[in-house]
Amino acid sequence: MKKADEKKADLDASRTLVEALLRFTVKRFSETSLSDAAKEASAELGIAIKEIEKSALDVAHRDLAKTVFVKREKGSDESTPYTPTGKQAVSKLKTELGRYRRLSTAIEKLEGSVTERESLKTVALGTSRLNYLDPRITVAWCRREGFPITKVFNKTLLTKFPWVLDVPAEWRFRPEE
Repeated sequence: MKKADEKKADLDASRTLVEALLRFTVKRFSETSLSDAAKEASAELGIAIKEIEKSALDVAHRDLAKTVFVKREKGSDESTPYTPTGKQAVSKLKTELGRYRRLSTAIEKLEGSVTERESLKTVALGTSRLNYLDPRITVAWCRREGFPITKVFNKTLLTKFPWVLDVPAEWRFRPEE
C-alpha cells in the first residue's frame, strides 16, 4: 500500500501541475493558438476552458507553471526562468498530461492487483488436484508420459500418499460397475 500511496501523491502533484499549465496556457495565449492538448487536458481534468478564461490566474498557478520553464546553462547548476512561447507551453502541457495519464493507469493497475490478491487469499490453488483427482490417475499418467512425479506432487504429498507410488503405468480408473 505504501507504493500506491506514493503513486497517488505523485498523481496529485501531476494533476496540480497539469492544471497550472493549462490555466497558464489558456490565460497567456489566445483561443486560436490553443492546441488539442489544451482541450484534452481540460476534458481530462473536468475544467472548462471558458471557465478558465473568466477566472483570474491566481498567483499559485502562475508561479507553479513558471517553475517548469527554466533554462540551465551548460556546466552550471543555476537555472533561470524564461517566458515560454505558445508552442513551448503547449509542448510542456502535452508532456505533463502524458505523465498524468501514465500515473493514473499505474494506480488503476496497482489497485486492481491488490483487489485480485485479496480475493485469491481464500482460494487454495492446489486444492482441486488433491481433493478431486484420485492420485493414482495422476501417477499412472506421469509414468505413461515419462513426466517426473515430483513435478506434480511435492515431498509432503509423496509422504502422504506412499501407496500411490506402487501404481503401474497401465493402470486405468474404473469405478465400481
